[in-house]
Amino acid sequence: MSIPTDRNPGLDPTGANCAEGQGGEVWFVGALFASGEVTRACTIPAHRALLVNLSGVLNDYPCPDPGFQPAPGQSLEEFLAEGARAVEDGVNGLGLSVDGVSITALFERRYPTGLFDFTGDPSLRTSIDACITGSSQVAVADGFFVLLKPLHPGAHTVVFTAESVNGVHTSVTYDLTVNGSGGGAD
Repeated sequence: MSIPTDRNPGLDPTGANCAEGQGGEVWFVGALFASGEVTRACTIPAHRALLVNLSGVLNDYPCPDPGFQPAPGQSLEEFLAEGARAVEDGVNGLGLSVDGVSITALFERRYPTGLFDFTGDPSLRTSIDACITGSSQVAVADGFFVLLKPLHPGAHTVVFTAESVNGVHTSVTYDLTVNGSGGGAD
């Protein structure tokens, strides 16, 4: 959420921005922020695990809507978690394959967070989330995520899909090139 609209990997239709904001031992494989289908080409360094966001929601506070408030006696964390949970409870289809091999038990890979602080880029107000303030604010997240072992150097295809009862359908294909030599998962 800190990456501006014009460079945000989740808004990138081609994969040209896939390296934006990446670092460390885990490479974040971004989903789509709305219904749609996209194929992205991306080159990544060797020895990076892949974190695949099959479906996820960030529920943040404050928001311009004056009615967006916890009920009396409800904590802010409970309020935000309830909203995020409702979105992800509507997910009724998930798929993930790596080089044509399906990954199973995807509905067992749901991870809600507690309350955390973040600062979103203000350009995301119109592209992703009208509640982004550009200053520090709080949120919870909920979603389905899979952590994959590093892939061997070479060409790979990662495909993931998500469907929900409210008609949202996403299909993301990553044509990955893993640079480097040595290790990796089969």
